[in-house]
Amino acid sequence: MNGYGLVLTNKTQSLTAPARKFFAANEGKTTYLIGAAQALSTSIASDQLANVEFDTTSDPAQIGTELSSRAASQGNRANQVFVSPSDQLASVAISAHLANQKRAVSLTAGSAKSLTTDSSAQSYLSLWASETYSVTLVGTRLTDSMAADVARPTLQKRSSPPAFHVTDVRPGDSSWTLSYTARTNAVKYGAYDLYGNLVASSSTTTMTIPNPQTAIIVVALDSAGTELQRFEYRANQYADNDDRESALLGSDSEGTSYLQILAAMKTPRVVTRVETDPFVEYSTPVSTTIAITCNSYFADEGLDPTKQYEYDLITGAGTANVACDPSASQHPTSSVALVSSKVVLPPTRFPTSSKAKSGDAVAKVRAATPTTTDADLLQAMSTPTLKSAAIELAHEPSLAVKSQATVGLPDYVIRYQGFIPEQYVPLPDIPSGDLFHPQLALGGDNRADHSHDPAGSYRFRIDALYSFSTGQITKSVSIGESRLYACSLVLTDCQLRDHGKQNDNTVNMPNWYISGQTGWAELTVHSAVPLLPGAPAIDADLAVTLSPGHSTIIGSHDRMPVHELYGGLAFSEFNASPLYQSDSHWVPCLFGGIASCTVDVNVSL
Repeated sequence: MNGYGLVLTNKTQSLTAPARKFFAANEGKTTYLIGAAQALSTSIASDQLANVEFDTTSDPAQIGTELSSRAASQGNRANQVFVSPSDQLASVAISAHLANQKRAVSLTAGSAKSLTTDSSAQSYLSLWASETYSVTLVGTRLTDSMAADVARPTLQKRSSPPAFHVTDVRPGDSSWTLSYTARTNAVKYGAYDLYGNLVASSSTTTMTIPNPQTAIIVVALDSAGTELQRFEYRANQYADNDDRESALLGSDSEGTSYLQILAAMKTPRVVTRVETDPFVEYSTPVSTTIAITCNSYFADEGLDPTKQYEYDLITGAGTANVACDPSASQHPTSSVALVSSKVVLPPTRFPTSSKAKSGDAVAKVRAATPTTTDADLLQAMSTPTLKSAAIELAHEPSLAVKSQATVGLPDYVIRYQGFIPEQYVPLPDIPSGDLFHPQLALGGDNRADHSHDPAGSYRFRIDALYSFSTGQITKSVSIGESRLYACSLVLTDCQLRDHGKQNDNTVNMPNWYISGQTGWAELTVHSAVPLLPGAPAIDADLAVTLSPGHSTIIGSHDRMPVHELYGGLAFSEFNASPLYQSDSHWVPCLFGGIASCTVDVNVSL
């Protein structure tokens, strides 16, 4: 089928020979095994595994979004969907063939007796909603009524943008221009910073705001100076540090999160919402894919104002896709990498219930991160967490007339730690003297690279308390225990041989400064494994500046171990997401003498 392979089986063991024949015939072509297809892997020759991708997810929506990304990247119309009952294997094959010929997407529904039950087609069509181009139900003994049931999610209409919202932002050398819709009966608009200071005003729907500036609140006023409506504005933070083609703005008003996409690309965008309850200790964020859209905006309504919401946006298919642009070619001109951006919407309001006192609420609010790293947009500049407390105070009803108010900064803690993700790190060329346990290895922390656990195991840790109330920055240092093991050659049956700790003074805060609303501390690490004489030290030198509107982490560190910094208001839980975490680590860097083992850090928070 023109390079599109399809293997259908519910009796895998009897199809070993045909499966091997299929994989051999498609050698060199990428093959996807989706769902519970792992038994087929035994039919794949070892030299063919490089071209096989496994997707074992049991989440129907996840399968649908991944297929959408692949379809869009291949030029297919990702919102034209062919659907077949999952229990009609012949129909599944015909549906896949039709989708291939039409350059569309093929998905399975539930069984013929329950088509709309927990299926990838149902989830996928719900994400596209009314933007679906067409739905075709393929199978035997099916009716028009069944087809209507399958297509029912496409009757769901997209929410319109709120009447008063941001529409564009234009950066400049010393200022930037914000555009927004007109508010009925408004004669003047004001922009307030996180401390209630008026930073700009205008009688039109554009406003020039000085740089640098953090997240702002835009207020519409009537002729008497009374506030009519407001929205809070955030610019995007990309999921990685590269410049990207798309940009995302976020604003929040009256229980609706509104995303404005500035990019001109006409291509499907997958929207994922991450919900966090900051008033529950050790709250686990809940991630939900909520939409695939071609629109330049997306409104998420009916939200709980006591929750914090973050939105990730994945853009695929290059500069245009036929799903969003009928004139676009179905043959991509280039293999443009997927684009990713995200925006964290404004901090949570205080809950109206009594389940949290206001002091606790401030301490546990997850920081918003209004940054932009796109080369054509604003420079990254904001302060997570410090602004979370301040913006709560700016929610007072008298905000519209507060022009000179100032807010003292809360005491704040930075936690800097490093950890080794691996459980064991083999030590090459160092014999153990044990025939049964010949491989010496260092013990690691046995947690994922990006596990995001401020209370997790570590090799070193330093907490710096920025006490703006006293004008002091104090440190607390802790060194993890080093452990040496003798293991088998495949790092099993490991037995502890030695253990020890490095001196606390190998992690230090040699310099610091704090005055008014600015605090700065230098955090250094020069710590070697004490169990290995002559072992090179882990080195790091980072300067962390906290200041409303311009907080930074600047310096450098080794590529091993993983380095991460967390922040949180003093005497509270740390935010689950780090302020900074190194993108990658390389085990050989632990042993020194290798180029490219230093990472430069220049992060605006």
